[in-house]
Amino acid sequence: MAGKMSLCIIKYTYTRYVGVDIEKYTRGIYEYVKEAFGELQPQMSEPGTIPDMPDYLDVVLIKKDGSNFLEMDIVRRAINIPRDFQMEGLVLEINITNCDGTKYQKKHHYHP
Repeated sequence: MAGKMSLCIIKYTYTRYVGVDIEKYTRGIYEYVKEAFGELQPQMSEPGTIPDMPDYLDVVLIKKDGSNFLEMDIVRRAINIPRDFQMEGLVLEINITNCDGTKYQKKHHYHP
């Protein structure tokens, strides 16, 4: 199994945020993800680094040891962001491709 890796991409996107400090919301999710997925060393787009595009956060998780991501574990952690950052219009997308060839996709819409 040497050389095989599993990939997980998590994307949080705010689709409606008129009149809201969206960078504050994105920063909150960023801090949550750093803690929730810390042992997996998440690679993330830094909120506010892309001008005019502070409305999303991309997270990439990679396992290079030949093991798989457990879908339920990833979903549980990804969905359970603090309620303070769960605005209507927030969409979560999860795409997992495991080294054994299994694939998983989930889309979740938040509603207050």
